[in-house]
Amino acid sequence: MPNGNKNSFANGANEAAAYRSFVAVLLAVPVLLTASVGRSQEAGTPQRANQATVLAVNVAIGALTAGVGRVISRKPPKKAMLYGALGGAASYIGKRVIARSDPKTNLVGREFSAAGASVVANAGSGLGPLDAFVFPYGPLRLHWNRRTPHRISAKLDLATSLETVETLHKGGVRLDAKRTFSVGAPIFSVAMGQEGNVQLPDVGGSQIAGVILHRDQTPTIVEASETIDRTLGHELVHVAQYDFFFIVGAAPAEKAMLRRTTPTAWINRYIDLGLNVPVWSTLNRLIPYQHRPWEIEAATFSHIHEAPNR
Repeated sequence: MPNGNKNSFANGANEAAAYRSFVAVLLAVPVLLTASVGRSQEAGTPQRANQATVLAVNVAIGALTAGVGRVISRKPPKKAMLYGALGGAASYIGKRVIARSDPKTNLVGREFSAAGASVVANAGSGLGPLDAFVFPYGPLRLHWNRRTPHRISAKLDLATSLETVETLHKGGVRLDAKRTFSVGAPIFSVAMGQEGNVQLPDVGGSQIAGVILHRDQTPTIVEASETIDRTLGHELVHVAQYDFFFIVGAAPAEKAMLRRTTPTAWINRYIDLGLNVPVWSTLNRLIPYQHRPWEIEAATFSHIHEAPNR
């Protein structure tokens, strides 16, 4: 029994260390990315970076997150940083695929990016790189862990579920079923002239907690189909970022905090709260839109393919 308590304490310390490393790296991301691309010429518009820079930043985030987690746990960081770098590269590939906004490859891109995030999280918490994976789809996340008696479990993504319900109560929105099923994220279109209380720019979209809103028409741009594809690609990259931030940071933080009592441990067994959402919201308030690294990354990916995919 004492050994079990000791192991439980050690696991909790590892999870907390992984979360602290995630927060530290997340706060350093603006320096890593915005320093390399300069300021946008148009106020409020993020300037695109080159692909080599974006890949390097993803690799660096993966390596640093995993390495800091091991250092805080007083373990050698070298191997963890290697696996973290590989996970960051996999996340980059997944986001590049999902940015195409192609129904045939959307889900592949999202899940590949989530797998990369899982490798980073594993490395930071001391697990083997392939020991555990999180695969999001709709309001659920499928958790697979080969070290647990029941290897597969499904948990409710509470943040996505609540945001979906709230969006459904807004006027002028329609569920985009084809795109929703293709990526496993709720996607709603907003009809022109029927916006209700939905706040969107003339041409654009938004993403909150993995839920996307986008305009179904582009009144001021002739290339409407291409513009909508690009907008959706941009927001889908944000969905992959949302997955990454949860898997690497919020998941271990929630487990470390909620495992302390039986009722809260039960909650954590079946529900993912989504602590990354308020963190992301806070950073959005602190950093001007055009200098947010996640916006720069999304803008970079969404302009790779200039021709419409449908």
